Amino acid sequence: MPEEYEDYDDFMMSDDESMNIDDIAFESDEGQQEHHTVGSSKETETTRYFPNIEYAYNTGLAFLDDREFEKAREQFIDVYKTVIDILPDDKEPVIIQFGFQALNQIISCWINEIPYNGMSGQIVSEIIRTCECLCDFIAVNNDDHDTNNLAKNLGNTFTTLFYSNSRIFLFDLGSLDCSAVKLRMELQSAIVSIFLNSSCLHKKFVPLLQVKGRVSSIWYDCLTTGYYSESDLSSLRSIRVIDNETEKYTEDLKIEITTVILQCYILEFLKAGDIKEAGYFKESISILDKLASKSLSVSQTPEVMLILHFSQGIMLLMTKRPDINSSIQTSVFWRMREAREAFLRSLKHLEELGRNQDKTPHLFHDIILAGFTFTSMILLKVGKEELDPFEFEQVRILGNQDIIDNIQLIYVNFMNLDLMGLFNSLNCMKEINFILHHLVSDIYELAQSLVLWTKIAVVYSCISIPDLENKLKLNEYKVPTRDDILTLLMQSILKGEAMVFYKLDLRKDLVYFGAMYKKQLTMYGKESFRLMNQNKRKPAEAKECESLASLSDFEYANNVGLFTVPRKLTKKSNITEFFEALKEARENIIYIDNAQHKSFNKLYPKDMKFTDKYMNLVDLMAPRIHD
Repeated sequence: MPEEYEDYDDFMMSDDESMNIDDIAFESDEGQQEHHTVGSSKETETTRYFPNIEYAYNTGLAFLDDREFEKAREQFIDVYKTVIDILPDDKEPVIIQFGFQALNQIISCWINEIPYNGMSGQIVSEIIRTCECLCDFIAVNNDDHDTNNLAKNLGNTFTTLFYSNSRIFLFDLGSLDCSAVKLRMELQSAIVSIFLNSSCLHKKFVPLLQVKGRVSSIWYDCLTTGYYSESDLSSLRSIRVIDNETEKYTEDLKIEITTVILQCYILEFLKAGDIKEAGYFKESISILDKLASKSLSVSQTPEVMLILHFSQGIMLLMTKRPDINSSIQTSVFWRMREAREAFLRSLKHLEELGRNQDKTPHLFHDIILAGFTFTSMILLKVGKEELDPFEFEQVRILGNQDIIDNIQLIYVNFMNLDLMGLFNSLNCMKEINFILHHLVSDIYELAQSLVLWTKIAVVYSCISIPDLENKLKLNEYKVPTRDDILTLLMQSILKGEAMVFYKLDLRKDLVYFGAMYKKQLTMYGKESFRLMNQNKRKPAEAKECESLASLSDFEYANNVGLFTVPRKLTKKSNITEFFEALKEARENIIYIDNAQHKSFNKLYPKDMKFTDKYMNLVDLMAPRIHD
């Protein structure tokens, strides 16, 4: 038995679990579903006129159950030949059904023989020839108005021909013997062509064959060239599955379309570290997630859920939330937590499939493992989680494999904030470093931020930007620029989340650290904010306010709540009262003298002045305020 077919049950898993085409069987006028069996009400007539047909057919089924495929085929061929000889004189439906089912069983014999004797060119040729005979037989003997419509009964035939191969993934073909799978895809393409070009095909099977044709083409390209055709992928996305006869059929086709599309995008990610059509990728993830949430059988299928959760992890790594009001740690955390969960679920699905201890190298296994440990160590370092990733059963079971040793070294260097050691250890895993470059970039950025605030800012009261560049370099060739340092400083201070406050001297390129540099954002305090009704001011204030006339217009126009307490819209207040309250709070501010209230000196220091350039800007803008 060929190596790739050692697990017969896995490889030959019936599509009843994923695409039960038999459910498409039509219903008779009495509403009872007709099954594709021989005999029924005409059985007595069959035994009376043609006793040998039924006996030969049942003998063939017995040989098939005993896996004596050649003897079974001989019996079914005899049945078919006998039926062909009789049909010109007698077209009883039961006789036609014997011929139809005999051809189906011949196909079944060939398909079931593959796991034992392997796929070969002869088997492909014989199956193609039998399918051609089946189409000709249906074209001659089908009756559209007959309750035994043969064209509508092709569901079992397609279930047999398009048997499931769900445990082989498009993005994991490296260690696979591709010759047998290529023959299978050639066979599938030929079958699709035969039936689509046949007049016997019922319209409800057209979407199925269109999907199978595109899927086989994508698989064949990946097996021969290592990549898929973008035109095939686009065609597969454009297929619309609309079938009101059976919801299960529609759902299964959608699952197959979506899983193949996602496998193509995962393959692209594993080769390029990015996905060009990220919008379609995200849309496909959403579709499969909804299908899984609606179907218990889908949510319990590890192959499908592995594709879904691996895709979700990839999408999260490529997505960055555009939140300019968050520090680096905050913006990274939300993605890392969700990505970690997606990769952990993927590891659990690998365990369910029995592939977690597979000694054969699998790139996507390594990517899932690296994605889980890297995201876990980030969460652990920023204090959001307390679980060591190497304590999880899915990681411990891998033992002392080389990849575990490499990942542990990366983990130690990151936790110790050894930037150069971290860079060197990540470079030892070049393929993973390249594919997960989005995550690696986050790791470097976060590590540099933590080094800045936990090892430099707490020690130095003043340091030059060139010295910061040197201390935050990854190696001699990976040195952050001046702009990188300034960006890191500004991002870290946002929303008051920086561990140490600082002041920048951009003329001398110096950074001063210390609590004394916690300053307000504006020049003047609330007490000096201009009043719209100048006549309400005290005479003593007039002189000071007069000097602020050009400034106050600009400050008033740009008030963003620095000087006013936000008003809340309560249930009792209407919209008019709400805006009147805002206006009153804005225009009627009580003046408080700094000399009398020294507590304001700390929050609103008198010596804080605008630069000349900013005053010039105020002069330019003030005349336009009232335009």
